[in-house]
Amino acid sequence: MDSVYQLLEHAAQTWPDRTALIDEYGAMSYRDLHEQTECLKTSLQKTGLSKGMGLAVMGRNGRAFVAAMLAGMGCGVVVVSLSHQLKSAEIAQILLDTGAQAVLDDQSGVTPADGNSVHMSLSGQTLRFTRINTASRQAITPLTDAAFIRYTSGTTGNSKGVVLSHRSILARVDSAGKALGLGCEDAVLWILPMAFHFLVSILVYIRAGATTIIARDLLASTLIKTANQHHATMLYAAPMHFRLLAADL
Repeated sequence: MDSVYQLLEHAAQTWPDRTALIDEYGAMSYRDLHEQTECLKTSLQKTGLSKGMGLAVMGRNGRAFVAAMLAGMGCGVVVVSLSHQLKSAEIAQILLDTGAQAVLDDQSGVTPADGNSVHMSLSGQTLRFTRINTASRQAITPLTDAAFIRYTSGTTGNSKGVVLSHRSILARVDSAGKALGLGCEDAVLWILPMAFHFLVSILVYIRAGATTIIARDLLASTLIKTANQHHATMLYAAPMHFRLLAADL
């Protein structure tokens, strides 16, 4: 594989009828996820985004965020993930630092940028594409294989953007997949924000043909009920979540 997008293409060809993810809108197969992402990719290409340009993706956990991230990388643009809980000043600083030319969001947070906006549909949802008029039309990084800009936590200083290539992401996905040993019969209960944890976790599950179950909230009762309902085989969470579950026993 040469592109991160090929992980989804392979999954759709190998396990078309298996459930790719379950969110507030219900279950979605790998075939449907691929078809919806292909449509979104086509819509993005029509905007004039070209290889090496930057696209910020902002939204909540769900199918729209997964499709938007993959559609962006499928277009050859460099994707920057943003949490829908960020404030306007934080978003503006990241857009300025990266030089991203557009933002695609699910309208669950603040308006991420000023500029001309159009709407794009995805599985019953309406996404907003906003072009940043002041941004350059040039590639935002000299790395020709760039796929994603990931921001550090900023624990020891200002948060910094780290450019990851398609090759490096695929190598990490391969290593993580071998370590976890997940298969198409597995179902992962997902809690953490995708904006910070999309790579490489979600891609590992797609590579394996596993199901990603997106939790509605962090209540222990909800997590236990959701895990039982959808027969989760793995919980991807932080220590805090395990403490909450243990306290509920």
